[in-house]
Amino acid sequence: MAPLPSGAKFILMGHNMHLSKDSSVLRFGPTSGDPSSSMWPSLGTAVAERLPVYSIWMLYDHGTSAIPSMSESIVTIPSHPDRIEHLLAQIGSVFVLPLEDADRRSTWIDEERNFVQNGDYAGGLLRRHADAIFFVNEVHVVGHS
Repeated sequence: MAPLPSGAKFILMGHNMHLSKDSSVLRFGPTSGDPSSSMWPSLGTAVAERLPVYSIWMLYDHGTSAIPSMSESIVTIPSHPDRIEHLLAQIGSVFVLPLEDADRRSTWIDEERNFVQNGDYAGGLLRRHADAIFFVNEVHVVGHS
C-alpha cells in the first residue's frame, strides 16, 4: 500500500460506537447508569491512534435492526425521548451535522448523551467520538418494514 499524501485523512462512516475516535469515554447503558460498563477500544479508536481521521457516525431515531445474537434477530427500535436521536429527529429526517461548530447554541453536543446501540442504551460525549453525524430518522432491515 502506498503512503498517504501529506495532509490526507481517512474517512470512517458507520454506526456510532464502532467508529468512536475515543471509545475510552463510551459506555453501555443510559448516561445515569453504571459508570463501570465502559466499552472496549473500537475500530475507530485504533485507527485514530495511528492516522488522521474524520469520523462520521450514523445515528437513527427508530425502525428495525438485525441483531443476530438475539433469539428474535429482527427487533423493533422505538424512538425514546431521552436519546440524542429523538432530539435530532426534531431537526429533520435525513441530514449531516458537523460537530466542530463553535456556535454557542451547539453546547448540547458537549454534554454526555444517551443514544441507541443495538436497540439498547449507550452513552457518551459526541464531540469526543465523531467529527460529524449522518442522521436518518427511520431505518429498516431490508424486507422488514
